[in-house]
Amino acid sequence: MADVLSPVLAYAAGALTILSPCVLPLGPIVLGSAAQAHPRGPLALAGGLVTSFTLTGFLLATIGAASGFDGDWVRLTGAALLIAAGVALVVPAA
Repeated sequence: MADVLSPVLAYAAGALTILSPCVLPLGPIVLGSAAQAHPRGPLALAGGLVTSFTLTGFLLATIGAASGFDGDWVRLTGAALLIAAGVALVVPAA
């Protein structure tokens, strides 16, 4: 059952990625440019973004599962990198 739902979940994740807070401020600018280029430009832009995010997420998930990396190790490494970046931003000497 999980194999059948994986592409659906990957597509949903790709579609929701467009709505992330870091992308929203750029939305009107990019959509306006796409609308000036062609009447169906915004639809093509949204479809391209969803497709690229879905394929990238699905590919990375497949490679990650096949590589045998421990998910906890990757998560802890990412957390350590985020903490180090935060400390470097807060502490001017760092």
